[in-house]
Amino acid sequence: MKKKNRKLVELNEELENYFRNTIIPQFFVDADLVLRKFSPPANAHFKLEKTDLGKSIFNLPALSQLDGLIDIIKEVITTNVDYEDEIQTTDNRWFQMNILPYTIKKKMLRMV
Repeated sequence: MKKKNRKLVELNEELENYFRNTIIPQFFVDADLVLRKFSPPANAHFKLEKTDLGKSIFNLPALSQLDGLIDIIKEVITTNVDYEDEIQTTDNRWFQMNILPYTIKKKMLRMV
């Protein structure tokens, strides 16, 4: 069991290191549309904070106000098919958005 725990810790540290060193805003949403994790650049682009973890994206204005985002996330969860498009944020900035199904026991999404 200790070997499995050590491997899990190592994998988590790799993920944390990746997040700290990426310039791409990313966040993970589970099948219940709850925010599970996000990269530091998501703070700047979507005004996400650590206190937002565990909250429904319906309750996060920067995400819920993106036109059609929640419907697209639901579709990706249902179909397990990637989604790619350009989006405009509420402050008129444009981004390339990719929504990818991501599975670990429970369906999750990775947004990049």
